[in-house]
Amino acid sequence: MKLNKFVALCLFASLFAGGCSSPTAEEGLFPYKNSYVGDASAVGNIISQLPGREHFQGMELKTTEKPYGMIIRYDMDPASVREENLQELMLYNATYLFALVHNADWIEFRWGEVSR
Repeated sequence: MKLNKFVALCLFASLFAGGCSSPTAEEGLFPYKNSYVGDASAVGNIISQLPGREHFQGMELKTTEKPYGMIIRYDMDPASVREENLQELMLYNATYLFALVHNADWIEFRWGEVSR
């Protein structure tokens, strides 16, 4: 009888602890799978969960004619960041955006006044 109570208590504790954990960035992004370039809310929510979000300034969604794409602006000065870090950030963010935004054909990143 004591063993059953112990097992039940452990099960309850593990369920409680699992319910209290916060989702990772990947788990928070999956609801936006198969979004479209024209869905500004979905695209904005994706960008708000990606690295560099603290420098996110705005976006333009190009949906009037194919190929569909987006311009993402950051207020970060590219001269203040190592080139390797900037390339890694763009590759990481573009990978998530292309994977989640169904009809995205191109992405342009703009840093301050410089376009990449």
